[in-house]
Amino acid sequence: MLLKSLGLFIFAITFCGCGDFSSERGGLKGIEEGLTGPSHEEIAAAIPIIDLHADTVLYLASSNPASISSSKLEAGLVNLQKGRYGAQVYVAWVAPEYRPTGFKRANALIDTLQKVVGGNPSTMAISKNAKEIEQRFGEKKISAILGIEGGEAIHEDLNNLDYFYNRGVRYMTLTWNSHNAIADASQDSEMPWNGLSPFGEKVIKRMNELGMLVDISHTSDATVEDVVTISQDPIIASHSNSFTLCDHPRNLRDDLIKKICERGGVIGVNFNTGFLVTGASSTTVKNLANHIDKIVQLGSIECPALGSDFDGSIRPPQDLSNASQLSNLTKELVKRGYSAADIEKIYGRNILRILKLVVGE
Repeated sequence: MLLKSLGLFIFAITFCGCGDFSSERGGLKGIEEGLTGPSHEEIAAAIPIIDLHADTVLYLASSNPASISSSKLEAGLVNLQKGRYGAQVYVAWVAPEYRPTGFKRANALIDTLQKVVGGNPSTMAISKNAKEIEQRFGEKKISAILGIEGGEAIHEDLNNLDYFYNRGVRYMTLTWNSHNAIADASQDSEMPWNGLSPFGEKVIKRMNELGMLVDISHTSDATVEDVVTISQDPIIASHSNSFTLCDHPRNLRDDLIKKICERGGVIGVNFNTGFLVTGASSTTVKNLANHIDKIVQLGSIECPALGSDFDGSIRPPQDLSNASQLSNLTKELVKRGYSAADIEKIYGRNILRILKLVVGE
């Protein structure tokens, strides 16, 4: 705990001045006409590109299971390889119909993913920390990182947090779209806890002790306020955007973005059109880049990451319909004046940093 506290202190001293970064860039001026910035291939060669959230396991575990190599999977192996990704967080989502048996459901999805990854040893591997991700990257393998979406998975038992951590899970999204025993959710008509429940506070404490990332995507504003206050570690919003740019309850208010960023947290931008532009039927990478700009302006370049929500029945941007097309976002960021170092942070270094600080090497 002392080492974590020291790490947070160093982060605050080093990066609090990053507000200057966003204010200097203002609207993030584009590069001058005729100049070229880094290519997607150069970024992908420098760092493992990491996506914080995909629901692909649902298709792998269905009654008519898809192959991880199917090009129809937005974050399947083929499209990840074409997009030059280095790691993907695959979540075990506990859907509402599985709430009474959430522990069993989460285990079944994790079993499926581990079996699929184990069946592709030359191209994929489960990774549990930054060191393993970087090692797999050097071996030209894609890391599969385990996450859980929905605290129902622990079935109101703190011991189950330990159990899932030992299975390799490295983050848990506290809620999905409705409240549970841990916390209130952003799209629920009922808010019985006004944030975290008393049990939820114990969950945050135990996740901190284990070195498991706390994910506040899907939770209510009051829950986010409670978590940033209680958590001793920086937190993540694995797949959330700016409420100012798109006033959907799933998105984060400016003050919450600031608080997450000030504490060293990371926000994975969600690719879903419904969370990018209010009422839009379609979007492009320009709309996605706007949310990255906003997070940088409110926090710093140390805060944004990728959190696509691929394979989660989303409507992605027209020019980023799956992981293979990530280079289109890279080109847009370069047009806006982001440097290679900036894009490397957004695409992977920010996640590696928080993994090293919270999970450890």
